[in-house]
Amino acid sequence: MNYWKATHPEPPPPPTADFGPLPAIKFPQSGGVVKEYGLQTADGKLGKYPDRMDVYSAPTQKSGFGNETSALELARQLDFLFEPTKLSKSVYRFTAQEPLPTSLEINIVTGAFMFKRQWQADPSLIVNKRFVGDRQVVTDAQNFMRQAGIYEDDLVGEEKTRYFRVTGDQLIGANSLSEADFVEVELFRKPINLIDAKKKVVASYPFLTPDPLKGVVAILVSGTADDKKKIINVDYRYVTVNYEVVGSYPLKTVELAWEELKSGSGYIASFNGSGKAVVRRVGLGYYDAAGDQSYTMPIYVFRGDNDLVAYVSAVDESEIKK
Repeated sequence: MNYWKATHPEPPPPPTADFGPLPAIKFPQSGGVVKEYGLQTADGKLGKYPDRMDVYSAPTQKSGFGNETSALELARQLDFLFEPTKLSKSVYRFTAQEPLPTSLEINIVTGAFMFKRQWQADPSLIVNKRFVGDRQVVTDAQNFMRQAGIYEDDLVGEEKTRYFRVTGDQLIGANSLSEADFVEVELFRKPINLIDAKKKVVASYPFLTPDPLKGVVAILVSGTADDKKKIINVDYRYVTVNYEVVGSYPLKTVELAWEELKSGSGYIASFNGSGKAVVRRVGLGYYDAAGDQSYTMPIYVFRGDNDLVAYVSAVDESEIKK
């Protein structure tokens, strides 16, 4: 009997689907055009994946109490001393002239904000730049977030840097830190790791934004020694994911997701080629919609040549609202 149980385990209970039918993921317009796909993974196969994954609550609207107070407090933390202009019921704009012309636009409902300094107003930011290294740039960005009270636990340890140089009054990509006039720090959420009884990671699911190179927070850092001019731009689109409010949902098969991608139903997040796209890797992750969805939902992720990154919603269509 024990041998039979060991070789014929009871099937797991069905997914709980705690939130009921989910809204379909709202992907933006694709970032590339693919006319044909080819599959060239290491073994020529799509791989094997679980039949279910967790979906997490990610409410896009914060509690109504104190939203305006929180926005005003953030503005004070960032040295905006004057009352804001109300662009709409939910969007406020603050401005300041020192140490550089600066603006802050904040959505008091979602907490998303855009902080911008006019770096063009101070040529010394370019002339006197000095970057010690990537780690120091990341630390500068982290210190800014800590001082503003917006550094969240699930952003710690998932940072990437991108380099930019000045051409005229615009920023374009640079190849290295030595060429850079500014460095952008991208902060991503920590992946969801599944741990077995031996505390080993058996699966890891990354969070991916509509642009796979951009995190939910992007901070542009200058190389100046003046701390008041260190942070140039901040694009903050972080939305709290409630990892305690969760439900398991059935997944469509990877074969079905592959057919959807080939038929044009997927989202092309990145592709620098033309015509045919070659897929080299397939996996699962979570779509980080930055406030455009009330739930954080799993996606199939297809990666390949010419910077191909494509997403297909992974939740079975039976659990998606029609």
